[in-house]
Amino acid sequence: MLPTEDQLLCSTSKFNLACDRLAARPGQPCLGMGRGLRILVSRLSFTHTRVDSLRTLPTSQMSLSEITPTLFLSGADGSLNQPLLRRKCITLIVNATVTHPCAAYPGVECVRVAVCDLPTARLADHFERVAERIHGNKTGGTLVHCVAGMSRSPALVMAYLMRYRGATLRRAHAWVRESRPCVRLNAGFWEQLLRYERRLYGENTVRVLAPLDDRAPPPPPATPRPTRSQREAAPTYGPPRAGPVLARPQRRTDASKSTRGGGARNPQVLNRFITTL
Repeated sequence: MLPTEDQLLCSTSKFNLACDRLAARPGQPCLGMGRGLRILVSRLSFTHTRVDSLRTLPTSQMSLSEITPTLFLSGADGSLNQPLLRRKCITLIVNATVTHPCAAYPGVECVRVAVCDLPTARLADHFERVAERIHGNKTGGTLVHCVAGMSRSPALVMAYLMRYRGATLRRAHAWVRESRPCVRLNAGFWEQLLRYERRLYGENTVRVLAPLDDRAPPPPPATPRPTRSQREAAPTYGPPRAGPVLARPQRRTDASKSTRGGGARNPQVLNRFITTL
């Protein structure tokens, strides 16, 4: 059984540290963005964070990240700050969590996207619906949030930027990372965004440099076979190996022996030679 969001406790700073440690491992999946830029894909399956623990995070990560003057991105903490929402004129909240309650503020509409932060979650099923709601909100600003504001909500914002702002996936990712550097999408959401970009523009601006599969670990490196000299020089342990069994040659009988040079050894031949003289 998968743990719920309330059962998982990790701060955003700890999550970023874990991602950095995973990035140092060989075989870490990454995406090529051109000009030597690489995006490391987190192998962690969850970014769930208990909302109460978010109060200990730095103020910069608890605030709303401005993507456009009317579009903001944050974690669950951002939806709890009603004075800040009022100052930003937020009238629409997209809640991309499963269990976090929707904000019930006067004049604020809340749309839930109940998707877990798992590589197998079908977040792409909500790309069009969420993008249309963001684009159609003309009465004020829009806040898109998940639990940590690092995987689900950035993916939805990037899909909106591709759909209505004409941005490629490469540009949308740089756009979001510029405002919120802690963004870490899981491998499954990257695959869905790649398919969405190819459907919109017919090509991809991001190429996969390693398989985006969190379920299968990279195969171990092949061990080279030792050369003949290395095998001969290697020490052997235990009893010596038995060599091939060779059949002992049969001894020839006196009748089958050759008479060449053998007269002195064959008395019958010697006697016959003497009698002929």
